[in-house]
Amino acid sequence: SETFARDLVGGDNPLAACFKLAELGPRVVGVTLGSKGYIALDRGRIIERPAYPVEAVDTTGCGDVFHAGFIYGLLKNWRVDQCFDFAAWAAAGVSLKLFRALPKHTVKLPLRSELYNPVIHIPCKSPFFYSVFPCVEKKILSQKHHR
Repeated sequence: SETFARDLVGGDNPLAACFKLAELGPRVVGVTLGSKGYIALDRGRIIERPAYPVEAVDTTGCGDVFHAGFIYGLLKNWRVDQCFDFAAWAAAGVSLKLFRALPKHTVKLPLRSELYNPVIHIPCKSPFFYSVFPCVEKKILSQKHHR
């Protein structure tokens, strides 16, 4: 977490905390930054992403869900950046009280069913989604032309 990183390096430098943690031996380290997203290192490669744009109602459990989402991705043999993107998506959903907290027009986060359905258009700019489902844009375009 950002608090742990700050305590580790004695200041507000989460990337320095990642490098310091990596010196201890793990290949992958990361620091969650709350509404600012996350920063991580994957074998020395920096991964930094903004948070999903949601109006959080309650962040209780977001860190736990972030870790669980990351592990889920690892178990699915996704790339490390995909694991982090999925973790951030899942944590953002929890902040919305399981995706139901806000009126539909203010929620900018795709539902899980939409995230995994490659024929539904997702207004999501995450490189994770299109790297896992590269056929999505082609299917969306072909559906628009057939309507």
